[in-house]
Order: sequence, then structure tokens, then C-alpha cells
Amino acid sequence: HQLTSWRMYHDGRSFRPLQLLTSMFCHRGYRHLSSNLFGLYVFGRAVEEQSGSLGVIFAYLFCGLFANLASKIRLHGHFASLGASGAVFGLFVVAALAKVQPDWRSLIECYVL
Repeated sequence: HQLTSWRMYHDGRSFRPLQLLTSMFCHRGYRHLSSNLFGLYVFGRAVEEQSGSLGVIFAYLFCGLFANLASKIRLHGHFASLGASGAVFGLFVVAALAKVQPDWRSLIECYVL
């Protein structure tokens, strides 16, 4: 199937750099897709309030690429990664940091979370 090439393969033989991006748009099933969409809705709205729609797009792609790159570096073997969980968690972090006030108490509270 042609879409299987969009997944990010961790073995060196099947990996293509574009998979760092395309794997964010592949999901295992409806439950996987719906949970990522819910997180994207909740945290994406919070980021959009602070940074606008272009900020959401940039944060989503940046966080997803960073998460996939970290996954590629840390994990080895013959398996594939797919989904937007890294990008959605990155949006959570961006949304939390956007709400933090620049005083020390707020920074410590954010760190504890």
C-alpha cells in the first residue's frame, strides 16, 4: 500500500527523511485518530488564543518534527511510528507556557506540572 511509505520506519533501510513529517498525518485507527484530534482541538485552541492560527500551524509542525526526530534517535529496530501524539503533546507544552506569567512562582508551578 502506498500510504505505508508515509510511516516513519526506524530501521535504516526503510527510513526516508520526509517520513519525519508525513508520519504525523498517519494513524493506526479511529481511536488513535480521534484522541489526537481531541487533543489538537483543546490545546490548539489555547495556542491559537495566544499566537493565532499561523502560530498553531508552526507549533504543530515544529513540535511534531522534533518529537519524530527524538523518536528516531532514541528508538531502533524494525518497527514504524505514526500519529500526531508528539505534536499534540508539544501543543500542550506551548499552551501551558503561553499561560505562564513571567514571575518565578508561575515558572515553578509550570515546572511542577
